[in-house]
Amino acid sequence: MEQNARAAEVVRFGIFEVDLQSGELHKSGRKIRLQDQPFQVLVMLLQRSGGVVTHDELRQKLWPGGTFVDFDHGIRAAINKTREALGDDADNPRFVETLPRRGYRFIYPVEAHGSTPAVAPVSPPAAVAAPPRIQSIAVLPLENLSGDKDQEYFADGMTDALITNLGKIGALRVVSRQSVMRYRGSKKPLPEIARELNVDALVEGTVQRSGDRVRITANLLHAPTDRHLWADSYESEMQDVLVLQGEVARAIAEQVRVAVTPQEQVRLASARPVNPEAYEAYLKGSYALKRSAGRPVTGIEYFRQAISKDPSYSQPYVGLGLAYVQMSFGHGPLPPREAFAQIEEAALDALKLDATLAEAYSCLAWVKAFGEWDWPGGESGFRRAIELSPSSVDAHRLYSWYLSAMGRHEEAIAESQRARELDPVSPAVSYALAAAYWWARQYERCAAESEKIEQMDPTFPGARHIRAAVYLEMGSYEEAARRFQRAIALSGEDPPTWHLAHLGCAYGRAGKRTEARKMLDELQSMSKHKYVSPYLFAILQTSLSNKNQAFEWLEKSYAERNPMLAFLRVDPLFDPLRSDPRFQDLLRRMNFPP
Repeated sequence: MEQNARAAEVVRFGIFEVDLQSGELHKSGRKIRLQDQPFQVLVMLLQRSGGVVTHDELRQKLWPGGTFVDFDHGIRAAINKTREALGDDADNPRFVETLPRRGYRFIYPVEAHGSTPAVAPVSPPAAVAAPPRIQSIAVLPLENLSGDKDQEYFADGMTDALITNLGKIGALRVVSRQSVMRYRGSKKPLPEIARELNVDALVEGTVQRSGDRVRITANLLHAPTDRHLWADSYESEMQDVLVLQGEVARAIAEQVRVAVTPQEQVRLASARPVNPEAYEAYLKGSYALKRSAGRPVTGIEYFRQAISKDPSYSQPYVGLGLAYVQMSFGHGPLPPREAFAQIEEAALDALKLDATLAEAYSCLAWVKAFGEWDWPGGESGFRRAIELSPSSVDAHRLYSWYLSAMGRHEEAIAESQRARELDPVSPAVSYALAAAYWWARQYERCAAESEKIEQMDPTFPGARHIRAAVYLEMGSYEEAARRFQRAIALSGEDPPTWHLAHLGCAYGRAGKRTEARKMLDELQSMSKHKYVSPYLFAILQTSLSNKNQAFEWLEKSYAERNPMLAFLRVDPLFDPLRSDPRFQDLLRRMNFPP
């Protein structure tokens, strides 16, 4: 009985132990000298672990008579001595976090020993609050503690991995990487960030790489109340970093108390040692790919380096497949057959190593649907990808393109909306929703969406382009041409060829045949030194009422299996050709479902 009472006076956190009876702090069994006031501060923080201890509460505890003049200075001094004893850093806290103008919070998990509470509550006992219900979460960019800005790719990669692993849980909506990365270094209050991302919880933390070891510290907060729910640190050798990532994701899943199916548990636990050089090359490739703006050559080089270092590591094959997907949308820079062959090879290699990779199934589905016109096979692949990773933005976005091509417009819009829920501040993802409205010929909704994109990012060319496409179909050709020109200007020195083709289409419909032919000549000149899609020439010839030439280019598109031809059944730009028997024959040969 005496032993139980003694144990109840001990509180542990990490390698530290606080003896409340003797007033002593121990680190790994060794006593750490701590003066009375800093010790009182530490006890108060431990009593309110995860909650805020205000400046006023500290003042009343340390100077109950109110005789001390500079309370703020005294509190800061006591906090600094507490941090010094714990080896903590105010700028990158592991234990004691400063909440400006409010107070302080102990953020490390606390373990109390004994059958009775180890620490008496600061205020009278109250009913224990039920754990908050969490159905959505965002992982904020992990802070790079290496001190080397060239290591940002490593912190980004660890953030990506945590998002991807949590995204495997069907009961949890996980905001995508692109939306959270804009909050790197943000000073916005966490509840405000949570409102903007429309999530219940936020994960924030740090990553530090030292030689062959990596350490992750993660904190989980209930976003609406800014309530700290959990924190922990994980460390491993670089070769075990994949296992480490899975451990962090599983721990967070346990804390948010969402249902994790047995299959999802297996996916979270399926990790293997990886060659550190291969892992680093993969992270550099992913970092480059996300910043490639449709020119993913550097990412491809890094992925191939990773594969050469460790051919049994599956993720570089996935990265390679996604890089070639960027190059296969039918507008260049690679001819479709070449791009699709690379996508298929990379995806199949990835699935041989890991049959649970959602992104690999998305890549194969893209090949089947848009490269082979195997419509059932494509849909099956997209559905499998979403099943394996319900929070995959790419899976929902590419599936929405498929559904639009099939004429299943309400389903396409729903998938695009789901992608935007997962990536609410990405102009590219919102553009996919606007495109779904455009394919469905819901032009007012498309225009409204384009305005939101323009407000989100005035420099994003797609916002001007899709709005121009609306004006084109509404018969406002001059305004359409003006907005297409603005999209081209925003695209830089090497604008996408489809921007030029659509501008030519606006000229052609407006009866400005000379200007339209200039666009046609410019594309033909470009085709001498790089790939230009025959689909674009067909669009231009249709706008000039040159039906025979339009069908010639459509047949060339058919011969090369151009992926944009998948939209032939729903593309308004080809409405002038629909009554022609040659058009119906082309649709029949493409085996569209009824």
